[in-house]
Amino acid sequence: MGKKDKKKGRAAAADDDEPADVAEEAGGAAAAAAAPKLVARVLSVGKHPDKKATKLSVCSVDGGGGAVAVVCGATNLREGMLTVLAPVGASVATPKGALAIKPAQVRSVDSHGMLCGRGELGMTAAGAAFPTAVVELPDQTIPPGTPFEPTMLEAAPVAAPEAAARRR
Repeated sequence: MGKKDKKKGRAAAADDDEPADVAEEAGGAAAAAAAPKLVARVLSVGKHPDKKATKLSVCSVDGGGGAVAVVCGATNLREGMLTVLAPVGASVATPKGALAIKPAQVRSVDSHGMLCGRGELGMTAAGAAFPTAVVELPDQTIPPGTPFEPTMLEAAPVAAPEAAARRR
C-alpha cells in the first residue's frame, strides 16, 4: 500500500488482514445507523492479484442488487456462503468508532463494500479483539438484499419432529 493509501481512512494494518481504505471515519452512533447492512451471498472468491497481499481475497458478492466486487481479509470466505455486506453508504463499527463505507481501491483493486464479522456489526465486547472471520448466516434461505438483523445469526429454524415424521 502506498503512502497516499495509508493516509486515507484508517491506518493500514501491518498484516493486511483488513482492507484499510474501504472505510473512512464517520463519527459515532449516527454514522452507524446510515445505510443498512444487507444479507449477501458470496458468488466467488479469488486471490488478490498483488502478490504481497497474501491475506486478501477478491470476492464477487450479491447483496440483492447484482454482483459487486469486495476486497476482504476474512479467513473463512467460501463460494456460496451467506454473510453480511456493508454496502457503500453503510457504516461499520471499529475499535476506534464508526467508519463509513465508500468505494475504494485496495492494493489497486476496486472494492465496493465490506463483508462483516461480529466486530464490524458491533457485536463484540468493548476492548475485545475483532474476529478475522465474517459472519455466516445459518438460514441459507434468506434472500440477498434483505436488511440484516442480529436475530439472523441465531440457528436456522428446525422443523418440529411431528412435521418431519409426516414428510417421510
